Amino acid sequence: MRRTGRLHFNHNGVGQPGSCSKYVWAAGSLSAAALIFFEVVNWVFFPKKLVRGLYFESNSSEDMMQTLSLKVLVESPREALFYLHYQPPGFDIVRLVLAIPELIAGVSPSVRSVDIRLYLFYAMLYGCLNGIIFYWSHYLTRSLVVATLTTLAWAMYPGNLFMATYLDSMYLSAFLFAVIFHFWFLSISVKRLKWVLGAGVSLLLFSLVRTSFQPVLMPLLILLVVAVLIRYVPRDSRKRLLGAAIILSAIALALPLKQVLLFGTPSTSTTSGHHLLGMIRYSPSQSEKASIEVPRRIEYNGHRFENKYNNFQELATNYRYSKVFFKTFFTDPTRALSNSLVTARRSIIRGASATHTYQPNALVDQLPWSRICESLFSGLSYAVLVFIGLTFLVVFIRPNKSPNWSNVLVKNLPPVFLFAMVAAVVVFGSMRYTTSAAMGEPFGWTDGFTWTESNRLKFLLEVVLLPPAFLGIFRSNQVLAHFCTRNIGKEFN
Repeated sequence: MRRTGRLHFNHNGVGQPGSCSKYVWAAGSLSAAALIFFEVVNWVFFPKKLVRGLYFESNSSEDMMQTLSLKVLVESPREALFYLHYQPPGFDIVRLVLAIPELIAGVSPSVRSVDIRLYLFYAMLYGCLNGIIFYWSHYLTRSLVVATLTTLAWAMYPGNLFMATYLDSMYLSAFLFAVIFHFWFLSISVKRLKWVLGAGVSLLLFSLVRTSFQPVLMPLLILLVVAVLIRYVPRDSRKRLLGAAIILSAIALALPLKQVLLFGTPSTSTTSGHHLLGMIRYSPSQSEKASIEVPRRIEYNGHRFENKYNNFQELATNYRYSKVFFKTFFTDPTRALSNSLVTARRSIIRGASATHTYQPNALVDQLPWSRICESLFSGLSYAVLVFIGLTFLVVFIRPNKSPNWSNVLVKNLPPVFLFAMVAAVVVFGSMRYTTSAAMGEPFGWTDGFTWTESNRLKFLLEVVLLPPAFLGIFRSNQVLAHFCTRNIGKEFN
């Protein structure tokens, strides 16, 4: 009898990739085309259901706190991006690139035209991400059926569709996060330097888009990658690997170095002070803030370019809050750590709600399975689903030979380290103080430490957790069905 769906491992317990490129392209292109089709149908036939006849959620990319005004960005791109301190520049660079058609034509780009292209761009990323999911599902099972079901489950997941139609930097960040893992596992599977470099470049781009992974920590991760791969990469490639690591580290340090020289902080976001104090649940008094003087250099640079939240007031607040945090933390570290556990608990409670319920979304809310998924992908049922799926993945995708688990664990230290860092930010670093009582009302929180976006930020973790969980569930059903069919056949024989 033909055995389907078994992955052949080498002596290190690493699977050997197969050829399924035409199916990967089909999965990616069809899913991207489907999302674009539904977007266009809503724009053309149901504009009244959309915000301002275009948007699936309440905000345009211009309305987001993290972005610069498109008009200012187009008029002064170098100055705007160089003196940008509120958020990393990656997402605004994408918006600027999407405005090129109007710039070539000599007309001023509108926010609507850029946002339409952003929707289409995210739809293409959605397709690429689904293609990656299909590739690894087929790679691990050698089953087109299981790979198709896994990809469909992820493509139809409301949280995935919500983020693909939400015009902030999250979906781009999640896509790059998945690509990092994709290239890393390719590098340890086929041992080619180009995949290592692909993972490094993706990591660099990720740090330029997402504040949850600061570039100042990238050299540490790159050193870990080098330390792991130096043992496995052929000798003739080691010099090139070290050279690439030095170049990537230098580029990664450029942004935080600029932040330090101009704005007095190594963080790529001047919201970090708010989140640091939110983590330890400390709200400084007015006199405490006023006692900290902002250096003239920072004040001067803070006024060089001001637009929306990228202004001197936010910069000065971040500087003072960061100073207060370090003073408070080192004065009473035990209390600070104890408060951070309370923060983690609240972030987990907030993050346990379904991702697609973060805000109303005209496309996702009309899905027939949206309400069911709201119950399934929240709270305890969500945790159980992921746990069972990942357990089945380990149990039902087994190597033909006993792998060298020490090698497998060592090789996977870099992605585990990266995942742990992002998870720590989602759990501990997403809280900030707010005077608005609305955010805490559903949970009975009244002390002001209620602003956490862990519900949205956890999508970064979902992109590398949910597809393997889906894969484990579908693979277990396939194996059990095959087992039952074989046993029934024996009884009749």
